[in-house]
Parts: sequence; structure tokens; C-alpha cells
Amino acid sequence: MNEFLVQVQKEDVRIYDLFLVEEITDLETFLMLDNNDFSRLKLSTKMIKTIQRIQSKCADDIIIEEQTLEENNKSEIVEDYTMMAEDDISTNPNDIYNTINLDQEININTVLSKTLIGKGLIERLLEGQNPNDKMISQITHILCDCLLAVYGERPSTFHKDIIARSLVKMYPILASAASDVPHALWFHFNGRGVGRHAGKIHYRMEYYAKKSNKRIFHRRRIQPNSTDQEALSEQPDVTEVIEEDMDNLIIELKFIVPSDETKNHILNLWKKTLKIRNEHRNERTMLTFLKDFPVASAFGGVLIAYDYTTLRPNASDFNESWNDIQSKVLVRYSDTFRFIKNDFLRALAVVRQKNPTRGLKRSREQDPNLRKINPLHGIIQWINSDKSMPTSAIPQIIVVGEEFEVGECYVIWDNVVVGTGPDVLHAFVLLCKAFTVYRVACSPSDKLFFDFFYACCFKINQMSTTGNNFINFL
Repeated sequence: MNEFLVQVQKEDVRIYDLFLVEEITDLETFLMLDNNDFSRLKLSTKMIKTIQRIQSKCADDIIIEEQTLEENNKSEIVEDYTMMAEDDISTNPNDIYNTINLDQEININTVLSKTLIGKGLIERLLEGQNPNDKMISQITHILCDCLLAVYGERPSTFHKDIIARSLVKMYPILASAASDVPHALWFHFNGRGVGRHAGKIHYRMEYYAKKSNKRIFHRRRIQPNSTDQEALSEQPDVTEVIEEDMDNLIIELKFIVPSDETKNHILNLWKKTLKIRNEHRNERTMLTFLKDFPVASAFGGVLIAYDYTTLRPNASDFNESWNDIQSKVLVRYSDTFRFIKNDFLRALAVVRQKNPTRGLKRSREQDPNLRKINPLHGIIQWINSDKSMPTSAIPQIIVVGEEFEVGECYVIWDNVVVGTGPDVLHAFVLLCKAFTVYRVACSPSDKLFFDFFYACCFKINQMSTTGNNFINFL
């Protein structure tokens, strides 16, 4: 019986009986139990605390146990291979596996033959020996060492699946007898539910990932040599058809640091994770997503603009229509809001004044004079540079500087801030797009105001009667 099961039995017999029913009988599976498993098994808080305490103790001991196992294995193998040249085997995993390419199924012997232990395993498997627990553990360690050296601590689902398929294809005796998936023992896609995999390889690589403090994802092979480059150049590019591990992409996007060097990579990650954001939009939880993924507010709102283009592919360019409208507004209403010196802000104030929303029940503003003082109140707010950034339940623009002057602009929603620089026109266009991307409604009193721009400039809505009258009057 495994030592961890003995410890579980001493701690709580109920947990021990439950593990036997759920076939949680190996240490790697036990260490991967998390809150999702606890909820699925409907465990009490006391049982959860007991399992977590045992997990912590086993995690501390596992490194020592692995070192001892490796030393024992080395001593056994050396006796069988005393006649083998010492320079045939490298001790650096990066050197051992630097020629391995898992873009398609391979002869798994090219991986196993890189080490003394692996060569011994090949002989025993070719003899038809039934694998015991020790052999299974050794195979798992070798395959995971290969994945770790070539693709890092977080290889994609595709590569874990490829190496498992290659193993079982070469040695059918290693196939799983308890599953319809032959390689389920080694890697089982969605083995514990949608998006939650299983198998010896998966659990060990997850263990590596938890031990590592790195947030690096190797999507391609590490430092291929010239021979490998020539071979790859002769093969078609398969990177587009490889299924990315969505879990890894999300984690990488969540913690990546925005910079000029990472901008192109971030844009690529953003495109691949569109489905996740659409789910948040449908569930009205985009604010939670924006808080969990700070990168969304980087690069002056480029990522938000990309989502808008994806959601509204037929939208027109704002500036093409607005430039003509602005000039007409400024001529027709030359005596209105003359205290606003900036042409764009003055035209914006006129459009808002001439497109009021009527007939809607809406809460009164706390101070009815705010609109008289600032005709763009609720859409653009000016603050002094020494004040902290305010929050807003509805997206709006914050300008740092003198009132009705152009300064540093920010599009805010709650405590999510997107800096757009000293370009208030760009900030307003981004604000219009944000309502669609965030899937949040504007203030009821400003509905016809924004509808005017969606109809006249973006050309994605029908013009309201009020908007038509305003255009005709121009």
C-alpha cells in the first residue's frame, strides 16, 4: 500500500474509503486534487483541511524520495551497462533532448534511448515484459523530462498528447485497459471533465509547473540546431493547426507584462482567447475579466478596439463622417458654448444638448447644476493632477488638466483605467467602443447622444427621429 494511503487511513478512514472508490491510489493524482475535486466529491471542511495537510507533507518529501529513487536506479543500471562508453550519455537534459520534435507522432525510442534507464526499458519492453509500477514511473519521468527540456514546465495539451500516443503506438503493452482511449494512462484529454485533463504525464507536468516560479510558455522548440532548422524548413508550417492549450494561454495572458517587446505576442494571445471574453460578455462579467487581466487596458486601448472590430466588423471609420459633421455643427451653432475653446469638445457639447433623451424614467443627478457648469458632465470629467483617479459605475472619460482644456485622457470604468494620451478625440471613440465591448449600457439620459454617433459615424444603428431632425437642421 502507498505510504500516502497509509497516512490518509491514519488521519481519516472516511477519506481513505472515498479514495479507494474514486481510484485515487497514486501519489501524483493525490497531489493534484484541488478545490474543484473537493466540490465534486462534496467533502466537508474538516476533510478538505486534512487532505491539504497531507498534500503539503507529501510535497515536501517528494523531492527527497525522487532523488533517492534516481540514485537507486542509477546504481542498478550501471551494473548492467558496465561495458557501455561513458560519453554515450549526456547528463544535461537540454543536450539530451535538443533534437526531439513533437509536432507529429515520433518513434518513441528516440526519446527513451537518450538515457541509460531508457535503453534498459526498451530492452524489457521488446522482450514483452508486463510493466510494473517501477517501469511506469521511470517511463513517466523520462517523457516528462523530455517535455520539460523542449517545451518548459507548461507544454501544450497537443505535445503531451503526441508523446503519449507515440509511446502506446510503439508499445501496445503500455495501453490502458480501463479506458476506450489507449493512451489514457499517460495522458487523457478531458479525463476529469471539460478542460481538466488526466494521466501520468499530465500530473507530473502539473507538479513541475507548481514548483516553478516562472511564467514562461515555450510554444516552439528551444534553441533548435542547424540540422533541425533544415528539417523544419522542408516541412509545412503546422503551428496554425496545432490546438493550443487554452488554460495555458489564459494563464500567460493574465500575468504577462505589457511592453513594446511583448506587444505582438500579447495581440496574438488576445486573438486566441476571444472565446473566453465572449463568454464573459454573455454572462455580464466583463468587469471581473478586466480586473483579472490588467493587460486589457494596455497600449492605449488597442485590445479593446480589436474586440470592437470583431464584434462590429461592418462598422465605419469614425473620423471619416465626424470631420464633416463637426465643421457643420461649429458653423451652425457658432454662438453656443463659446467658453469651450476646443472645437471637438464644443461640437460634442452641442450634439449632446440637441439630442436629449425624453420619456425615460431616470434618476436625478445629485446636483442639477452640474450640467449647467459642465455640458459634458457624465461623459467627460476634468480633474486636477494632484487628485487621485475617480471611479465610475458607467464608463466615462477623465481628463487631467484645466477644465475644457485638453490634457492626459483616460477611459475609466469602476477602477479599470485605460490611458489614451492627450488625444480627447481618440478617447471619445474608444469610449463609444467600450460600451459595446464591455457589454454595459450608457446612462439613460445619454442614450440618444451615443445613438447619434453609432448611426452617423460608425453606421451600425438606425438614426433616431431626434438625430434626423438635428442632421436636417445642420
